[in-house]
Amino acid sequence: MVATHLLRMARDAKADVRVRLVDPTAIGRGRAYGTTSPAHRLNVRAAVMGAFPDDPEHFARWAHARDASMNGDGYLPRSLYGDYVAEIVARESAIPGARLESVCDEAVDVEESRDGLRVRLRSGATLTCARVVLATGHPLPGLPVALDPELVANGRYRENPWARDVLDGLQPDSTLLLLGSGLTTVDVLLESRRREIAGTVHILSRRGLLPQPHAASPVPRPAAPDIGSGNVRSMMRRLRDAIRDATRRGVDWRTVFDSLRPETATLWATLPHREKRRFLRHVRPYWEVHRHRIAPDIAARVQEELQSGHAVLHAGRLIELNGTSDGVRATIQPRGRADKTHLTVDRVVNGTGPNTSIEMWRSDLTRALLSRGLCVKDELGIGLRCDPDGAVLDARGRVSDRLFTLGPLRKGDLWESTAVPELRVQAAHVARRILSYT
Repeated sequence: MVATHLLRMARDAKADVRVRLVDPTAIGRGRAYGTTSPAHRLNVRAAVMGAFPDDPEHFARWAHARDASMNGDGYLPRSLYGDYVAEIVARESAIPGARLESVCDEAVDVEESRDGLRVRLRSGATLTCARVVLATGHPLPGLPVALDPELVANGRYRENPWARDVLDGLQPDSTLLLLGSGLTTVDVLLESRRREIAGTVHILSRRGLLPQPHAASPVPRPAAPDIGSGNVRSMMRRLRDAIRDATRRGVDWRTVFDSLRPETATLWATLPHREKRRFLRHVRPYWEVHRHRIAPDIAARVQEELQSGHAVLHAGRLIELNGTSDGVRATIQPRGRADKTHLTVDRVVNGTGPNTSIEMWRSDLTRALLSRGLCVKDELGIGLRCDPDGAVLDARGRVSDRLFTLGPLRKGDLWESTAVPELRVQAAHVARRILSYT
């Protein structure tokens, strides 16, 4: 989307801009939209997924024009959204005079040079650019425990829950252990059933929380309640009070929660460092299952799995994983108990969600940028320090006029920085800022 905005704005301003998109995968896909499974759907209604800040219904209209059965109230396939983004870029690049090049490779380092920035690619090639945008998206989940390399080598443990082959090789009666109980785990559970894998699926997370369902139909969003600022405990108390009051008046709790979304970055900024840490440590799991919800019919399917015993939800901590002659033995410390339990399954999939520690991203590019001092981690260590437009701050605190970012790498500053309504605004801001230098 940054590339699209750059091309559009450059055309309007009659500026000479050449854009290269560097990615080892297809444009517009990434991890979220690279799936080919029809079981993987958007977690919000199509009506709010438009890629442009001034036209949130753009995607819904595009989907309806493609298939009249699709409308803005639907939770449409994620692969379809990948088609949408790819088509937007393709259309923009097809306009006469557009200068867009797709480079199928991976950036592993960025160096300052006399001519600008030199980007080194995995293949060994280099690109020289005036400016670079880091739009890397989410990293892989973090390693849950120390692993026996043999578990990775033989495929019994899979660290990438979004890989197309994550369930390959399993039998109809195979059993699974899914680490984490959020949106990623729901995806893996549904995909396993679509592939007719009928064995028991064990789901393990520290608190055993599942994503809440969306309301059955769209509900108008009320004005945001005043929950105060600066102190997590009092803010959460006031939010609960506002939800209880709304529920007594017949107002759906989700609308109260969602009304805070436009205010989240401002509220986050009022928190001192210790309070942000407190939120991440104690509140975040509860916040995320209420904030990142799933379609009502998908929630119903998950409940059917649990009620039938075909899926089992465990609240506890993973202690270790060991290979056995016929699978993987997981040792678990149940929440609130002193004794340990054991499970033996055919495969373990890490669905704990994106890693939140930038030092554990295992990204050559991120490590290189940090080591060179071209960027610096934010105070929480979950992203990069940036100015309001996404210009990166270097190790000396200087705002770069060459290096920019958006999305998950801005979570430390904004917190709410992973969903389309926020990303489309960030993309436009970054493009506008870059063009201001031309």
